[in-house]
Amino acid sequence: MIEHVVILGVISLVRSVIECAAGVYLIVAADRWSIGNALFELRAIPDDADRLTFSVVGQVLVALAIVRAVQSIGSLDWRDWARKLGIALGAVDLLLPVTLPLALWSFVVYPNQETRDRFRRLSRAT
Repeated sequence: MIEHVVILGVISLVRSVIECAAGVYLIVAADRWSIGNALFELRAIPDDADRLTFSVVGQVLVALAIVRAVQSIGSLDWRDWARKLGIALGAVDLLLPVTLPLALWSFVVYPNQETRDRFRRLSRAT
């Protein structure tokens, strides 16, 4: 199970970079979303609710990416709080079908007794 923690941490770190990039793209697109000044071709005139939706979704993605990056780095450093945060982020991952396998994997890896003991032992040692 210990090697699964490292693999899950690396995957989550890569995923946080991708999430952050997608979030920043949505925020920039919402900011520049006007006729002739967008990052993509517009076929309709956007209203303010569209801009707000893009901006809010982008901000949520960036916030989740930051939390996920902190959790990944913490789990690679064997911090006990990172294990608990990984379980919480696994619950958030249940919301999307694309992230469901990672959620289930985190529910198997982080609550495991061997993993729990390793996190507690190494977290106290540092």
